[in-house]
Amino acid sequence: MSNMHTHKRKRVKVLLIEGNAEMEMGIPPNVAILVSSLKSGGFDVNVFSTSEYIHGAITGDEVRVNTLQVPPTAQSEISIKPKSTDMISDFQRMVKSFKPDIVGFSTTEPTYLKGADLLKSIEDKNIFTIAGGAYPSLCPEDVIKDDFIDAV
Repeated sequence: MSNMHTHKRKRVKVLLIEGNAEMEMGIPPNVAILVSSLKSGGFDVNVFSTSEYIHGAITGDEVRVNTLQVPPTAQSEISIKPKSTDMISDFQRMVKSFKPDIVGFSTTEPTYLKGADLLKSIEDKNIFTIAGGAYPSLCPEDVIKDDFIDAV
């Protein structure tokens, strides 16, 4: 019998940023498929959603109401309320507690700047960062120029 050493390999931790606009609830199918695939591959996965925070003076729903795409919704009928905490501070706390090896960001062009702010706020510069989704896929040369992005 050979002297085989078995050691437990550290599971790679992946933190995904789901970059929806404010109050657009539900994880998009692309992120859900990625989470499932990563978990099936033996990765530890966590998701930080930007949709629980107000990003600016006007929400995506208010834009759609103002452009006559949808009728207004009575605020009393909405059971989900935005978080009152700071998005970047909450993200930093998640990074510090989860200790990811990789942070991935799925984004469109309109949500890129908020996600970029999150990635720039990561203090541990050894965490590998990946940008994906519609915007990085269509404009990879623009996204990879950012020094806080390691791969597209």
